[in-house]
Amino acid sequence: MSSTPIVGITMGDPAGVGPELCLRVLKDPAVLDCCVPVVFGCKDLLLRVASAANLEPPSEVLPVDAWSGRVPTKGGLVLDCPGLAPAAVVPGAVQGACGAAAYDYIKRAIDAAQCGTTCAIVTAPLHKEALRDAGVPFPGHTEMLAEHTSTRDYCM
Repeated sequence: MSSTPIVGITMGDPAGVGPELCLRVLKDPAVLDCCVPVVFGCKDLLLRVASAANLEPPSEVLPVDAWSGRVPTKGGLVLDCPGLAPAAVVPGAVQGACGAAAYDYIKRAIDAAQCGTTCAIVTAPLHKEALRDAGVPFPGHTEMLAEHTSTRDYCM
């Protein structure tokens, strides 16, 4: 594992601002000076957003299930999570599939932190209505984190 802190970043709602924010974080010198950002998200959607926003695409991508905790010596990493059909994502629209994907990214980031592969989690915005449409039993990040870490006393 890297001596620089590895920070898990969830992509958030794929139809929201999270994908663009993640692309910017992966290339931000101030971020790269203090940590290795590891984005839990959808590679194909990030490539689509990079093209649309004229941003540099991610340079390092691995399937999430193939990740052993190793990170690039320079720059960040995208862990490509399965399950989202990026061509069906409509920017700005509330979609249950996006809520389900956002929830999956959060669960995977929590798992990585709990096993010590990452030392922290940063979450991009999600859409509470999209979560509800996906049947996710939590209204937001706080409740998800509490449930998945068995935390009884929590607040935002």
